[in-house]
Amino acid sequence: MDDVTNQQILDKIIGLDTKFTALDTKFTGKFTGLDNRVTGLDKRVGGLEKLTLDIREEQLRQSVLMEDLDDKFTQVAESISENLNVKSRVDGHQARITDLEANSKLTRSVVTLHSRQLKALESNSKTS
Repeated sequence: MDDVTNQQILDKIIGLDTKFTALDTKFTGKFTGLDNRVTGLDKRVGGLEKLTLDIREEQLRQSVLMEDLDDKFTQVAESISENLNVKSRVDGHQARITDLEANSKLTRSVVTLHSRQLKALESNSKTS
């Protein structure tokens, strides 16, 4: 077995220490890079969270607008339905008025004819 001197042991320790320092520097650089990536991802996630909140707020705003439009649409539909009912009733009344006017003209013409006939009869009875 070879005798190992203290200097050789010390040289080995210094060599290992240098290798560990180099590895530590290498890993520290890699960990710093990873840390920067994680920090970047955290910022992106934070941005996504804000965007998600903005989208939710916009959806809520849109849903309120949609409810308002739905209410207005319902009111318009009810108004149209009511106006159609009124129009139907008005058309029915108009038809009745037209019939009454026609009957009135017929009645007037009959009364006028009867009046003439009565006058004719009266004048015939006075001459006879």
